[in-house]
Amino acid sequence: MEPFLVEPISQPPIQSPRQPDRNASPVPLVFGVILTLASVYLLWSAGSDGYVDSDPHDIFLRVMVYVLTPFSVVFCMIIDIVLQGRGMSDPSFFARPRYSVALRVIVLLSFVIAVIDINTLAKVLADLWS
Repeated sequence: MEPFLVEPISQPPIQSPRQPDRNASPVPLVFGVILTLASVYLLWSAGSDGYVDSDPHDIFLRVMVYVLTPFSVVFCMIIDIVLQGRGMSDPSFFARPRYSVALRVIVLLSFVIAVIDINTLAKVLADLWS
């Protein structure tokens, strides 16, 4: 007696809907560039020609450059690292390491700007307190 063979009913494979590919966000890089350019503009508008004025408006601009430059740009770099790190767990995520490298260069530039600003701000405050 021959075994009774039954052909299995073939069903189409179940496919989950394809998730669109995700890329790393350029937003932290864009904000880092904008903040660095804004700090350069504020540094220039506060008078970085060597003549230091003790005008409260200039001091306020110098403090704004001090806050904008190193702290906010480093914050943008941290956000980029966190977002790209979280995205690595998703197989459809495309990391953009050039964004991180560009942000590192911008952070270095922002620290150079901050050193110039701190030096000038220190001269202003030393003149006020002497």
